[in-house]
Amino acid sequence: MKRELSVQITAPARIHCGLISVGNSLPINFGGCGLMVHHPPTIVSLAWGAGRFAGESHLHDLVAALIRRCQPLTEIGCAEVDVNIVTSPPRHSGFGSGTQLSFAIARALLELAEVEPLAPREMSGMLQRGERSTIGTYGFFRGGFLVDRGKAVGEDFSPLDFRTDFPDWPIVIIEFPGLRGLHGLAEIQAFERIVQTTAQQRSTMEHLLRERILPAITRADFDAFSESIYEYGMRSGEYYRDFQGGSFHSEGVARVVAWLRASGLRGVVQSSWGPTLVAFARCREAAMELQQRLEQTFGDSIQPIITTANNQGARVQLQERIIHA
Repeated sequence: MKRELSVQITAPARIHCGLISVGNSLPINFGGCGLMVHHPPTIVSLAWGAGRFAGESHLHDLVAALIRRCQPLTEIGCAEVDVNIVTSPPRHSGFGSGTQLSFAIARALLELAEVEPLAPREMSGMLQRGERSTIGTYGFFRGGFLVDRGKAVGEDFSPLDFRTDFPDWPIVIIEFPGLRGLHGLAEIQAFERIVQTTAQQRSTMEHLLRERILPAITRADFDAFSESIYEYGMRSGEYYRDFQGGSFHSEGVARVVAWLRASGLRGVVQSSWGPTLVAFARCREAAMELQQRLEQTFGDSIQPIITTANNQGARVQLQERIIHA
């Protein structure tokens, strides 16, 4: 009988409220804001073993590639570790699941290898993440509401401009089973063809962040935050009108947004390319009522869940397991 270490990482989901600008024509490009939420989480467990994998089959090759990418630092190969993907958000839905899974696997490998944790920039470089947004990168480490500045000419990684704890307002996550956001080659081609953001458009977005959204969060002013985050998301969504047909993923998603606003819910934003929507409620009772009404109105076409902001980042749990020879 011997004791061996196993590592479990619980990472929050990332909500991206939109890019500040798109294209490459301005002195600083991209950047954006978003927050980390508790659900749906990414939970992975790694232990010394013989290369066994448990989890959704489509994640197997991705996990193997991540282990190989970390191997120069950890000296751990695919055949030396058992991996269990306990749960992971749906991919290409606006949760930043690829980044959170990548970081969770890497963080667990570093623990097994007894290597000091990497800084966000180093981790992102090793895993080849953060090409346009670093919200999920910083969020994995720190949680909260975050703003990344965007990349200046010659920079390869966007610095963190602002980070704060998010108020304990309930958050209704609205998933659309069966729908997926733009990803892969289609996403790359979209950014190559997208209309360049003007300096005035970027200035308007920066003003919204600096003068309205961030002060509303720090004051815990629910009404001011709700209206300003909706406006921010709408303006950012307009960048993708040629690919989405509007500010939102599709007509079906836009109908849910219109219903929410007509029902008096002002703070709603699409996460990244969607289709996931995020609605902010004033209290738990209001969130539960909204969840029930959404289910009654839209049926199986949506799946609303209630969560709250994660202000800590990923949680690392170390456990010893007993191996019987």
